[in-house]
Amino acid sequence: MTFSTTSPPLARALSERNYDQPTPVQTAVLADTAVDRDLLVSAQTGSGKTVAYGLAIARNLLDGAERFERAAAPLALIVAPTRELALQVHRELAWLYQHANARVVSCVGGMDPRQEQRELAGGAHIVVGTPGRLCDHLRRGRLDVSELKAVVLDEADEMLDLGFREDMEFILKTTPDSRRTLLFSATLPRVIVHSRRAASGSKDPPRPADTSIVVASRDNGCRSSRSIWPSVQISCNPREIGSPSRMVSSTFAARRWTI
Repeated sequence: MTFSTTSPPLARALSERNYDQPTPVQTAVLADTAVDRDLLVSAQTGSGKTVAYGLAIARNLLDGAERFERAAAPLALIVAPTRELALQVHRELAWLYQHANARVVSCVGGMDPRQEQRELAGGAHIVVGTPGRLCDHLRRGRLDVSELKAVVLDEADEMLDLGFREDMEFILKTTPDSRRTLLFSATLPRVIVHSRRAASGSKDPPRPADTSIVVASRDNGCRSSRSIWPSVQISCNPREIGSPSRMVSSTFAARRWTI
């Protein structure tokens, strides 16, 4: 697989950075079986996951166009646990979407919130931020999420470990039910698989129509409970990972995730 099917402006940006072959996680999220689905992805730092979800949501954001129209309410929201990661993600998405005329705005703790307010007021296509600062802008009416097409929770396991459960749930509650949800974690909680198997009374996990779990890592490509690579659909009820009320309290209640 190459990046030949990627939107031309994004393909140009990849070419300028000498990206010629996708990494395993990029291949996984771009597979036909993953298109337009909610995804739970296990991928380590350094696996190319930022570019992976940047490419994965491009179809939803651009909707067939090669370039964005004038920025208004954001179309995508990326949530990261730390300022350092959020700013890194901002830089990555800025170059990836540069030829699509995307406006990418960051909202992170430790930076001037008034400057961020002005940036948001000027419109954005993609907003990247940390949970606390995003919640602050939402509560003050500075961040309009009514037009969101996609939400990405990056390093969700670390956000849980840092105590951002309530912030994550609040953010998801404010977003449209129609939005796509992509959750990236360093590890995949077995509790999801086991709880769904028990609930269904089946030895094999259910395979719902609109939820995929893609498991990819830097060292050995994709891991799954089946031999089919690169993706496997297991264990989540439809829309489960996007459910505000159950996203953390039910599906991700276990703080220690193992594979």
